Amino acid sequence: AYLSSKQEHVLDVRALCCCGDRLFSGGNDALLLSHAVGRFLKEHPRRVDPVPARPLISRLASRSLTTPTLMMASATSSTVDIWQMQGRSLVGIAHLENRRRDELTAVAMSPDGLFVAFGDIRGVQCVEIREVVDIEVELESNPSAVPITNVSEAVGSPAPQPISMSMTVADICAKDIGEGVTHLDFLSGGHTDGHTLVVCTCDGTIKLVSGIGAGTPTIHTIRDIHDMKYKTWVKREGGKTSARREAPVIDLTRVCDAAKDGRPPLMAVTVLNRIFILNLETRKLATQVPSISGTVAAIEFIQDGTKLIVATAAGKVGLFDTSSGDMWPFTGAEEPGFHD
Repeated sequence: AYLSSKQEHVLDVRALCCCGDRLFSGGNDALLLSHAVGRFLKEHPRRVDPVPARPLISRLASRSLTTPTLMMASATSSTVDIWQMQGRSLVGIAHLENRRRDELTAVAMSPDGLFVAFGDIRGVQCVEIREVVDIEVELESNPSAVPITNVSEAVGSPAPQPISMSMTVADICAKDIGEGVTHLDFLSGGHTDGHTLVVCTCDGTIKLVSGIGAGTPTIHTIRDIHDMKYKTWVKREGGKTSARREAPVIDLTRVCDAAKDGRPPLMAVTVLNRIFILNLETRKLATQVPSISGTVAAIEFIQDGTKLIVATAAGKVGLFDTSSGDMWPFTGAEEPGFHD
């Protein structure tokens, strides 16, 4: 019996799929819509992103202003937004456009809130955020500076000093970084020799850019994952270079910077559902986590970087030792294994 109908698509509907209490439809208008089966006439359909992507958000940074402030950065399309924490809310203090107009693929803020780095298909750019006494003088002497409204001024109380954003260190090592930046992250530690930026590129290599803000940066390339993957069947260096060009991209990335505790900074990455842990101090592969049944959905360092927790798409969670790669039991469990 005919019950009802809705015309949500602009053009013809070409595909339907019912999954539980949701009905998915696709049409010539290039839209994917999710409908509620039980509330078909009472609930508007939801648009499904056909190409979902992880949000580009940096970790929180602690900025030492007159009043210590937590800051973060986010990227959308070809723009970067810088935020400050105000209570439980985020207040935007800057909005930047990528000068190359390319889609941004990664963003990171240094732990002290002094630098923001963002990458696209053609390399990395870096922005310095610094306080100034007189914003008008700064704008006259530095045409690339961008004035930022202090968050305390935005909510009504007097601002101690304005902040100036300087673009003088933009395009750091864009030529040497390579094309296709997929992930960025800053390391903390001493800043007398500048900041260190971790860069992952489309060919799967990892590059450490040290000395940011302290002269000419130095780049170190980590290829241990590639060399281990291809050394069994690629004998010639020319063949190995060709294989690196076809290497799968790094999917998930987490950095654990435990330099303040005397431990070396670690980095965990997933490539084709395999998890590798690298020592960023020696720039060598530390260990590899045994093969995991199911798709790895998330990884995170815990216990000061001594353990790595892994979550799968099926909702199961496992614990691994970062020095050996062995699976560890959870507290109260007799044997190591994945748990719901």
